[in-house]
Amino acid sequence: MKRGAVNLLVALVLSCAIAVWVVQDRSGSESSVIGVSTAELPYGPLSDRVVNMLDGLRDDGVHVTPDARSMVDAEGARRIADQIRRTARRTGVQVYVVVARSTHDAGASGFGLDQQLEHELEKQGDQAVVLIWQGPQEGNTQVIGGGYLRDISYLEDFVGDPATTLTELVTQVPDQVTWTGASTQEDSDTPEAVLGAVLGVIYGLGALLALLLLWALLRRAGVPRLPGSWGWGTPARDERKR
Repeated sequence: MKRGAVNLLVALVLSCAIAVWVVQDRSGSESSVIGVSTAELPYGPLSDRVVNMLDGLRDDGVHVTPDARSMVDAEGARRIADQIRRTARRTGVQVYVVVARSTHDAGASGFGLDQQLEHELEKQGDQAVVLIWQGPQEGNTQVIGGGYLRDISYLEDFVGDPATTLTELVTQVPDQVTWTGASTQEDSDTPEAVLGAVLGVIYGLGALLALLLLWALLRRAGVPRLPGSWGWGTPARDERKR
């Protein structure tokens, strides 16, 4: 019985150790892939649409592409820009508004318009909220610099007259944004390591259960002992049973 308990403990430790190593190794590989995808990407030249957007946003915080002027005219863009200035002056929160027709793969390396825009604003070190209107219930919201919007969603809030709605949303942004700051790799490593260890223990227990099931099947098939020294009783006791 004592030898059986020792064998059980050794099997448990080995199973858990191997499973933890496998999970951590896989987690590290996935982190490397993710790190490559979120690091500096091999962007080619930006599309003209994105270059014009960046210029317009630096000017007054609003950019309406030529193909979207039927949605927001010059007067509507001016009203949005005025609200952006008032909001920034009152709260210190920078809001950018882009009105553009939906396009896919509009830029270099196959990245869409909003991905390029987000990348360039982050590269400049901006902390801002970007509202991208591409039609009723279509578009995107971005929080540059780390954070999220609690109750503003393009699916629910991008409705009605674009100029009126966007002006109202600009007013709401300071109360709806939560800044969290950019996450670091060190911050994300700790929970991943803990999760990997927990999963390793679970997998290890599963492996041990499989071994015990195999042992039970062997005993049921008439094999009294496992090969080598992995017996569940002493040799003397096995001899007495014979």
